[in-house]
Amino acid sequence: MNSRLAFAMSLILTLICLTMPTAMADDKVDATGDWEMVVNTPDGGSLNLQVNLKQDGEKVTGTLKGDDGEETEIQDGAIKDGELTFKIARDFGGQELKSSFKGKLDADGFEGSVDFELGSEVGTLPVVGTRAGANTIAGDWKLSINTPDGQTLQPVLSVKQDGDNYSGKLTGDDGRESEVKEVSFKDGELAFTLEGDFGGTPLVSKFKCKLEGKELSGTVDYELGGEQGTLDVTGERAAPEIDLNGTWLLVATSEGGTFEPKAHLKHEGDAVTGKYEWSEETQAEIEDGKLVDGELTFTVKHDFNGQEIVVKYKVKPEGDKLAGTADYDLGGQLGVADIEGSRSKGANVAGTWNIAIDGENGEKIESTVKLTQDGDAIGGEYSGPAGDAKVTDAKLDGNKLTFSVERERDGRKLVVNYSGEIEGDTLAGDVEIDIDGQTRSTKFEAKRAE
Repeated sequence: MNSRLAFAMSLILTLICLTMPTAMADDKVDATGDWEMVVNTPDGGSLNLQVNLKQDGEKVTGTLKGDDGEETEIQDGAIKDGELTFKIARDFGGQELKSSFKGKLDADGFEGSVDFELGSEVGTLPVVGTRAGANTIAGDWKLSINTPDGQTLQPVLSVKQDGDNYSGKLTGDDGRESEVKEVSFKDGELAFTLEGDFGGTPLVSKFKCKLEGKELSGTVDYELGGEQGTLDVTGERAAPEIDLNGTWLLVATSEGGTFEPKAHLKHEGDAVTGKYEWSEETQAEIEDGKLVDGELTFTVKHDFNGQEIVVKYKVKPEGDKLAGTADYDLGGQLGVADIEGSRSKGANVAGTWNIAIDGENGEKIESTVKLTQDGDAIGGEYSGPAGDAKVTDAKLDGNKLTFSVERERDGRKLVVNYSGEIEGDTLAGDVEIDIDGQTRSTKFEAKRAE
């Protein structure tokens, strides 16, 4: 499942959970309050969502917060005959995302489904959840098991819930996955069995753990070739994975004023690299970038009014937001800036675009560019009347795209610089044509090919 579809499903499912209806007739349940939901995706993963609902008669309003940390209002929310329904429509990567859902709700739990449509991608996904404060076992858990020889095992347990039925898998320290059996969750106690092989000898492990808030504690009884024993088990709900890839719009506030640099981050494991953009003219490499225990640190050095400034960032990312501080040294003058930031909502530019440039005599000069996109990295191939060329210096800032094309025509160097705004499948803006230092400006418009 591609990342765009995965995010679309996450958002829709989140909404789904928003809707669980009140119970029937004389035993009505008020949906008002905070709800925690878990959505099981087709690729075996799970999505944790937060929903706030307000019910007034049969009308339901509210907001949901997905993995991106952004809140979205629900539309046409209603409860009738014990069923909750609502719709949502929003822009996602230049396309309209439509979703409608329905589900059943009791005092502390709900389950339902959501139908979504994103371009040509359509589908239906299930969702389960609990009222905030009520225990739920679905999701990922980081376990800790101390062995008799002094080692500590830290497998990850992933639990999926489908109504009253549970399933799961255990991922060991070596990355290997094993299905768990006989999974049950009753009266706050989780039980499951793991069968495997250890050095050619059958190993059977039976887990029993009590859930209290976001923590597990219990035991595992094991039998290995006739040898039996019991080990203590603890666990905590795994923190959601942090993805820092992309462009971050920063706001730095200090005694010297308020500044708005950008950080173009590339995140792999604990390492964070990329470019830092103080201004269009002043950029620097990100140094010593690390993400450890949910905290991002990195250093940048660049010119500031003729002096070198060294800035050391220390921020905490949460969804598409971050906050923290930055210590700076400007020629021996030390200071601290408060930092806030948000991830840039860049458009989807991948695909083949048919370009028409306004010519000097009113004619249209037509060309084609095939763009590729990997996060903030934009590349591509250009084909026009003067020949083929590589796309260079491509940058995406929100919905603004700039790129250049260089080639030779009749022995002269030809550089064409494009700058335009993307709206869905349309790209339009200004173009500057430079032929051996002689320039002229005009307009262009491009349509994404189907």
